[in-house]
Amino acid sequence: MRRTLIGIVIATLAVVGIVAQGAALDVLPQIPRIVANVRVDGRLLYVARGQIKEWAGGASRALTQPGVRYESAEYSPDGTVIAASEVGDNHSDIILLDATGSRMRSLTRHWSNVSISQSAWGRTPSWSPDGARIAYASDLGGTDMSLWTVGRGGGDNRRIWTLPLGSAGLDFPAWSPDGDQIAFVSYSGGLLAPSQVYVLTPARGTVAKVTDVEHGAFDPSWSPDGRTIAYVARVGATTEIRVLTPGGSVDRRITEGHVDRSPVYSPNGQELAFLRSDGVTFDLYAVAIGIDGVSEPRRLTSGEDADGISGISWRR
Repeated sequence: MRRTLIGIVIATLAVVGIVAQGAALDVLPQIPRIVANVRVDGRLLYVARGQIKEWAGGASRALTQPGVRYESAEYSPDGTVIAASEVGDNHSDIILLDATGSRMRSLTRHWSNVSISQSAWGRTPSWSPDGARIAYASDLGGTDMSLWTVGRGGGDNRRIWTLPLGSAGLDFPAWSPDGDQIAFVSYSGGLLAPSQVYVLTPARGTVAKVTDVEHGAFDPSWSPDGRTIAYVARVGATTEIRVLTPGGSVDRRITEGHVDRSPVYSPNGQELAFLRSDGVTFDLYAVAIGIDGVSEPRRLTSGEDADGISGISWRR
């Protein structure tokens, strides 16, 4: 049985050295390539041309019909419900759909019949590991994008973290598997500053910066055991998949030389799926990760035109 990626990282520290927290992370060793079968068991959820789609067993199918535009769909922990952002004119709302793509309920009310300026955006939902709450980003109330949570039944929306006005806000929340922390992307340096990945501990009200990439970092995704975070680093004209420990002390590169986005671990932590652009559209890829290294990517779709911002969700 393959071991998780953190084993590779720790086993090679003596050779490659430790990257200290706060150090520049733009020049990193790449994990060795290995020959391995990329199985991709389970279901991958993604968005293409505004439709929510599901990949399983080598084929994709649309769960929603054209006419309503969706972004950032994610399975609940048990895989029976989907949270997504439903996009309208000058607003978007967090909604729930069942596993077949049928709409269940809206969890936010961001459209204003008074003025466009009073409408708001709800983006990038992320389920808590117990399936009870959903974290999301919203600018409701005239703030920059802030971190909110809401119960799956709705009606108890809470803003739990706000950055100073003018900081350009935050986005892409990702709940840790133990439910104690939420990773997110912060533009706290302002619109012209590169984004970085931070980890919030809500019970303590503390935030830790875990990346320091010169041209920016985004798209955080926790491993199932909570020991590593996969993310995307912008390097020149490319973006590459990297993994780090939440403390920011170990950082390794998984891909390079392409435009890659939205990494997500398999439920068993032994594979990693992501989106890769050919210069025209994004398609789904996956790699196997083991004690000796990382496999060559397996391409799962062709010409799918997946939405790089909306990410991927993986369930059994």
